[in-house]
Amino acid sequence: MNIVVDCDGVLINNVRFEDKVLDFLFRRIMEKYGVSKERAKEMFWKIGKKLEGRKEWHDWRIYSEELKLGDAWKEAHLANLKYLKLVKGAKDFLSKVKGDGHRLILASDAIKPVVEWKLNRFGLEKYFDLILSQDDTGCIKSEEKYFKQILNKLKEPAKNFVVIDNRLDRGIKTAKKLGMKTIYIKRREHSHLYLRDKEDVEPDFSVKTLGQAYEKIKEIEARG
Repeated sequence: MNIVVDCDGVLINNVRFEDKVLDFLFRRIMEKYGVSKERAKEMFWKIGKKLEGRKEWHDWRIYSEELKLGDAWKEAHLANLKYLKLVKGAKDFLSKVKGDGHRLILASDAIKPVVEWKLNRFGLEKYFDLILSQDDTGCIKSEEKYFKQILNKLKEPAKNFVVIDNRLDRGIKTAKKLGMKTIYIKRREHSHLYLRDKEDVEPDFSVKTLGQAYEKIKEIEARG
């Protein structure tokens, strides 16, 4: 089988890291424009609101460009990598899945540099047969063409794929629509603002840990 996993919220705890990145950028906005932190947040999230639901929402480069902050997005990420946390059992999960002979695909909505920095931080690249970001696909997981590209690259039918994601409204919903098996991990990805998971889809399985997700993979495998 082919196991498709998300990065943020599934393998890596991104919450504190992302809060630190945002704080870094808010400070840069305050310095550049001489505004309060609240005003800096308003300026930043005004762009976010405009981009909501599109792949650009996840592209830190656009925020820096529109706010004329240069490479502040890059500095913010590299300065705060220490705040990333590996989810408990992540490496064990990946090792077991590979050991069982399955192919592993990382599917992220993030931009390529951010995905690479996160994987490099914990040495996770070696586990994956295919690593995809929005820079590779030109879209995000709320769009069917994201997963169709995976099907085309690996030349296998949807029934041979299991998608593990912590967002019902993106990865789970789209993958299920295409006929892939889905495992929803109940874990938040962001601490901030207005993005909320929309529970309008029923995953094949819901779990709380990667250990439980592995058990469900074995169950799916046993069923054939």
